Amino acid sequence: MVARGGRVHASLLLAVVLIALAGAVLRSTALTGLAAAWTALLLVSRTRALRQARVLSADREVPSSGLEDEAVPVEIALDNRGRRAALFTEILDDFGPALADRQALLEPGPLPGGRRRRLRYRTACSRRWGMYTVGPLRLTTGDPFGLFRAVVPLAPPAPFAVFPRLVEMAALFRLGGAPNLAPQELADARAGQGALVLGVRDYRAGDDVRRMHWPAFARRGAPAVRELERDLLPHLTLFLDLARGHRAGTGLKSTLEYLVRTAASVLWSASRRGDLAQLFAEGAEATFVPPGRGVAHLADALYALIRVRQEGSTDLLDLIERHGPHVPVRSTVVILSGTTALDAERLGLLLDAFAARSVTVAVLAMEADSFLPIDRLASSVEIVRARRRALLAFLRARGVSGAVLGSEDDLPTTLARPDLLDAPWGDRPASADRGEARG
Repeated sequence: MVARGGRVHASLLLAVVLIALAGAVLRSTALTGLAAAWTALLLVSRTRALRQARVLSADREVPSSGLEDEAVPVEIALDNRGRRAALFTEILDDFGPALADRQALLEPGPLPGGRRRRLRYRTACSRRWGMYTVGPLRLTTGDPFGLFRAVVPLAPPAPFAVFPRLVEMAALFRLGGAPNLAPQELADARAGQGALVLGVRDYRAGDDVRRMHWPAFARRGAPAVRELERDLLPHLTLFLDLARGHRAGTGLKSTLEYLVRTAASVLWSASRRGDLAQLFAEGAEATFVPPGRGVAHLADALYALIRVRQEGSTDLLDLIERHGPHVPVRSTVVILSGTTALDAERLGLLLDAFAARSVTVAVLAMEADSFLPIDRLASSVEIVRARRRALLAFLRARGVSGAVLGSEDDLPTTLARPDLLDAPWGDRPASADRGEARG
């Protein structure tokens, strides 16, 4: 807690000094008494300001996250624990996600002793997605004459997450992702990959070793696994490409920006339709969001997304090969690639493996050469056009939904298109040429 004086205080202090010197030189008791009276007033004012600051406190209530351009309400509870009424109390707060981050709330009072008053302000998350801070929270108060102001630090900065703007992808609802059992069978317990344990059985070739039941193994002397109930909910798996070699562009027009925003919209849309969603990615570090649904699970996934960086060394197809066998049967997979330069032979083997297990696949690829090159030379227009069309033709021949997105696309509008994943929409020579011209 620090007591500060303003310009009035400085002027009065200078006047007191001058009056005291004049009284001493002129030997005037009147001037000396006036200087003593002003000195006493300054001491009393400073003491009153410090005492009032000691009995005042404030608590902030603010959400831990928000969406881009979303208005966030912040409520501050101001408490007066003293006996005297408090006057002219000011609360200072910093809201990092807003462009105008400094917030000031004035409570003129009087705030009676032993009472609480709630102050509120609303501000928008006007900065792009990422981690920010709210605070520090400070309180300033003073004496009735306004000569001294006491500043009290109340709360240190707290983290605040800003999530990307979410777009409901109508095209995702057309992929299916049906439950493992028909609706009329919901009351029947069947063996599968759910969370409910039905019992223990002998180990069979191909069983996941993570389902091994070690106590039964020890009792029987033979391998045994847990028998799980079949999952009755739609299941979506998102594979996100964060390979360093595919990054391009800066700021809002970059492959990382498009990948994160698209991934967030995919997970949001999956949550909206009630899917159990999971995420696999490997950037600077591995990112895994286990299967789940609901608002809390979506928040965990969005927290993971705003922390990723396109600094990975793992190829997207390697990531799919590693985790693809754990994708549930008859579920949905979305492959989000940072480039159209995918190995067709390896991708075909992965798609065949998914098709054998009745897994529906959609491929969304970013046309990296439509963004500003960073650490590599952009490919020629002919190469970019041929690569895009080859990928779309490859997907179309296998009956796989897909699309190619470039920097010329307005992402929210494009993601909301019902025909986004249709092959004809992916082959857009006019808009593609605009993107290729930038390369």
